[in-house]
Amino acid sequence: RALRIVDLGGVKRIAGEPSGRALFL
Repeated sequence: RALRIVDLGGVKRIAGEPSGRALFL
């Protein structure tokens, strides 16, 4: 699911982060 959030936000750094969802928000 992190990959999909990255696409929406446009941030690839979150893709490799365990807390990417929190960062995206």
